[in-house]
Order: sequence, then structure tokens, then C-alpha cells
Amino acid sequence: MIRYWSYWNFTWFLLAKYNMIEYSNLLKCSIVFTSCIGGYIVYIYPRRLRITYLSYNILPPYYVMVIGDLIIHQYPLYYSLTNNVIDNKICGGLVTLPLGGWVLTNYLLKSDFDKLYGINFKNLTLSCLGIIGAMGIYKHLIKN
Repeated sequence: MIRYWSYWNFTWFLLAKYNMIEYSNLLKCSIVFTSCIGGYIVYIYPRRLRITYLSYNILPPYYVMVIGDLIIHQYPLYYSLTNNVIDNKICGGLVTLPLGGWVLTNYLLKSDFDKLYGINFKNLTLSCLGIIGAMGIYKHLIKN
């Protein structure tokens, strides 16, 4: 599971929700693009998720993927939008640092990035960077 960004993002969200770490703009930015891309992968461009644990391959049915998306991708976004979360001054664009750590971890684990989500990894990366860039333009140029 450590190979999937959703695992990292949801763990980060739970730690912040239960006040073990600070709820920052980095996490907000991560939640937004994880929600958008997770929804895209599950609903618009559905793929079969194969979870490998030890020597077992688990292929959950589509309805389990939808429930998983609602809990792991969409609930953090809902929580962020409905709760008055303190907005600190750290730029959300720095979310590229934990993303880089995730990419490095997968590189060291010799993951095939294109097979990880069943989508061309370059397109996935450009989508994430586009969402981060759009949020940055809104926050720094339009909102302020």
C-alpha cells in the first residue's frame, strides 16, 4: 500500500485531523489533487486496482473501489471544506516535496509507475502539477 499516494495522503490527513501534526496548506493542496485525480481514476477512467500484499493479489470489485474512493479520497476533501481549518502561511506548492519523497520511495522499490495506477505516469504528474499551479494562481494572485 505504501506505493500508492492515497495511502500517504490519507495517513497525513488522519494525523492532522487528530492533532498529531499541523493541518497545513501542503495537506490541503494534497487533498484537493488527490480527490480530483482519485475521482478521475475511479469514475471517469476506471481501472482494476490490484493490491499486492506479501504473495497475495487482491482484486476488489468496482463497488469496493467506489467506497474506498469516498472514504480515502473524497472524505478528506469534504472535511476540509466543512470544517474551519486554520490557514497557515506555508505555500501549498511545497507539497511537491512530499510528492518527491513518494516518487523516490517508489523508485527505490523499483515500482513500474505506469502500471501503478494503470495510467501514463507523465500524464498523472502533469495533472497534479496543473492542479497545484491552478491553486497557487488562485491563492497568490486572485484571492490576495
